[in-house]
Amino acid sequence: MRTQREVLGETLLAYIVPVGTSGSRFAVYVQAGSGLEVLWPSDCDAGAKFKDRLSHQSFTHRDGLPAYTFHLTGYGYSKVTEIAAALQRINPGLTVKYLQPGYAPSTGL
Repeated sequence: MRTQREVLGETLLAYIVPVGTSGSRFAVYVQAGSGLEVLWPSDCDAGAKFKDRLSHQSFTHRDGLPAYTFHLTGYGYSKVTEIAAALQRINPGLTVKYLQPGYAPSTGL
């Protein structure tokens, strides 16, 4: 299985999607050959001890389902912009869009 950095290095488009209602957890989907794929660690079978970790990424386990989300807290900055910057440090040519429920996708971050 490819690492997240390898996946990001090969893709040109990523979407940041809010998860839940807290406003502090996000999932990242990347444009794959036949559609969208969630950005998931290559060592996901390790659970909370995963090493294929990106900046701000954490493991949660709820309702019997594992999830790898980007979790940021605090005030005074854009959490979405922070995640986009972390992804673009890996692939400077990556276009990152924010999918806010009920709105059209952003034009790029």
